[in-house]
Amino acid sequence: MHSASELYVADLFVTALRELVRHYSGESPEIAPEPGFGAGAQLAAFVGFSDERVIGSVVLTAAPDVARALSDTHVADAADWLGELGNQLVGRLKNKLVPHDIHVRLSVPVTASGNALGFSALRAEPTRWAARWTGGTMRALLAVSVAPGLELAPTDAAGVAEEGSLSLF
Repeated sequence: MHSASELYVADLFVTALRELVRHYSGESPEIAPEPGFGAGAQLAAFVGFSDERVIGSVVLTAAPDVARALSDTHVADAADWLGELGNQLVGRLKNKLVPHDIHVRLSVPVTASGNALGFSALRAEPTRWAARWTGGTMRALLAVSVAPGLELAPTDAAGVAEEGSLSLF
């Protein structure tokens, strides 16, 4: 059973996933729950994140041609690019948590390839989605655990800098 705060983080994650795919594909993907996550996946990227009160992990899966379709340049290594997409996805989630005074640290992305990759989570019951657009389908898994008593909800607080911008002071 997910807490209200964990469900809120999951909503932020889905928004970040939609933004990521839209950024690279130019389309707003259809995102729906995916109970059979990872079945037949060929590439996977793993990124962990943590704060004193929030800990989680993300898995992205896609076929090599789908990962390449989300690049605006020629990608020689689709697994490496999927790892970068995972990093960007968790970075977007991180930016959405900052207004709540949650400052997660990200792990280095790890990638894997295989014929029938399956996934589960040790700390929390994961939520799973499929993002579909004309370029293909990418699947995303989020396992997140929020400390008891921490209540996260929508806020009007100012966010962080725009993606790609630099703030020195």
